[in-house]
Amino acid sequence: MSRYAVILGGELRNRGAQAMTFRTIAAVRELLPGIEPVVASNHDAPLELIDIVKGKHARPDQSNLAFDVIRFDVDLLYGSSAGRFNLSSALALAKTEAKGIVRMSSTIKTKRILDEAALCIDISGFAFGAQWSFRNCQRYLNKLELLRERGIPTYIMPQSFGPFEFADPTQTETIRSRAAELLLYPRMICAREQQGFADMKALCPGARLSLEEDLVLAGGPIDPASVFVDPSVIPPVPNVGEPPLVGIVPNRRTFDHGDETSVLTLWGLVVEELLSLGYRVCIIRHAEDDGSRCHQIKALFEDDARVSLLKDELYCFQYEDIFARCDFLVASRFHAIVHAYRCGVPCVVLGWATKYEELLERFAQESFVHDVRNLNDGSMARIVASVRHMANHHDEESTRIATHLAELHSTSDVFERLAEDYGSIAR
Repeated sequence: MSRYAVILGGELRNRGAQAMTFRTIAAVRELLPGIEPVVASNHDAPLELIDIVKGKHARPDQSNLAFDVIRFDVDLLYGSSAGRFNLSSALALAKTEAKGIVRMSSTIKTKRILDEAALCIDISGFAFGAQWSFRNCQRYLNKLELLRERGIPTYIMPQSFGPFEFADPTQTETIRSRAAELLLYPRMICAREQQGFADMKALCPGARLSLEEDLVLAGGPIDPASVFVDPSVIPPVPNVGEPPLVGIVPNRRTFDHGDETSVLTLWGLVVEELLSLGYRVCIIRHAEDDGSRCHQIKALFEDDARVSLLKDELYCFQYEDIFARCDFLVASRFHAIVHAYRCGVPCVVLGWATKYEELLERFAQESFVHDVRNLNDGSMARIVASVRHMANHHDEESTRIATHLAELHSTSDVFERLAEDYGSIAR
């Protein structure tokens, strides 16, 4: 019996991915009655699930999450070149790992759920393109081949794609050749940027491709009751300081894509400018991986009480409460910007990919997006000037964002179209 909606690409530690995960779970429960959402993650595996309330590793049965999380390791599951689930190979690999019995148990459970999967919903935020490794792009296609081989209807929800030009032309040709075939399988492929849409169309002209808004941006508020066993035990949002306040939300990937020293210097200049304008500054970690970078920035102002570091573990929807207290953000996390815009809070954005540019264009904010990949004295000075301009005009930018947000929410919901399509093949 088909009874699971397997959600791929979601995570719990990255708050942007968490928001997409929670939104998808709520949509499945509302629009696909009788089908149970299951999060298939390589990061938040059973017995390693991070209980955000406690901030440490915990057993799943001690978690407050009202959905199951299974281990989905493409390298284990893919098994053979045909993309079939190779249980013997998977178990042999599992036994070689630490906690082998846990891996075996997780792998068997994953196979059972895939056997009973009604559909698969992929919510990867950005996982397929040459800015990731060739191996990661191969994994993305391996995942599609595995789902196709098992005949699981697959829906790729709004995400970023491309470009697909690797430094090694052989790798480019390999990805293009496989993608031209495998991208024909999903029943929906949703790009959230024009450039990503064009790149995917060039890869596979016959793919069922559409341009859609980001899941979190287009969706309504997340109802905690749809994802938690007991929402009443969720800790309250902490006090992040008195106004006037600006939140800064770093992203470790800006340090990877830009020069590490220059990016850290830029953050220091931004905070110095905000302090000179009379603001208090709160450094906010929006993903688990960003913690060390947040601490680095705070260390530049270690003895300055006007600069605080938010250390609390929060759920994705709680960040909107934090951001709503700020005049504006200086942010590098895509979904931090999305959450801010949902509150009508403008952002100065320090980015590294097309997704930032197109998001800000959608809200007539394109003058506030800056690429950190090739920083120099001139570009840093322009970014600091952009922060100063935002400080003087954040109210009017907030009004502009609210107007565009209202227009966006008048469009149809991509999950409703998914449910309609699935209904047409499930009958």
